[in-house]
Amino acid sequence: MGYLYACLATLNYGCGNIVCEVYNRKVGKVNSFCYTMMVSIVVTLFYLCYGKFGFTFDETTTLFGALYAVCYFVCTVALLKALKIGYVSLTSLIFSYSLILPALFGIFAYSTSPSVAFYFGLAVFAVSLFFLGKKKTSEEEKGFSVKWLIFTLAAFFANGGCSILQTHQQRLCSGNYKREFMVTAMALVFVFCLIITLFSAKKTKTK
Repeated sequence: MGYLYACLATLNYGCGNIVCEVYNRKVGKVNSFCYTMMVSIVVTLFYLCYGKFGFTFDETTTLFGALYAVCYFVCTVALLKALKIGYVSLTSLIFSYSLILPALFGIFAYSTSPSVAFYFGLAVFAVSLFFLGKKKTSEEEKGFSVKWLIFTLAAFFANGGCSILQTHQQRLCSGNYKREFMVTAMALVFVFCLIITLFSAKKTKTK
């Protein structure tokens, strides 16, 4: 079952990358904060309805929800920027392998033993990077840039951080407060993006 969840998570990341790229292509001037705000409000409303507007919060869940919000915010904004200015295929590949980070965290923090699948995943990652480096595509016209690398790595580590924070919160809270965790995180992401969007709009208007 664990392998099935891992495959579904990877598929989900891939679909998310496709949506981000479609958004980049459809919108002339990409507003990553507005996009992230729309996603966060939809997720918040979903969990509010799913929990029937009845929630019980605690300090641990609120703290980890806030940290998750920061990581999610950085992840989504950075991913949109990376897909816009750099290699789509390579960005998507590196981003999808951020699942390695929670696995590494589990090995060092929880003393879990790495499985054969973990080493196989690392090998596949190395091989895929090699073949992508050899492949010549139209994406090369965008060229390699330090800015692209920074955005890609920011999305990579932030996405891994999201998984680590969610897993650790569930361990500390004995599997409770799942809905409260996501409502806290997504509501804060919405507030972050709303403030930045309104500030940017006001700054543009004054010019």
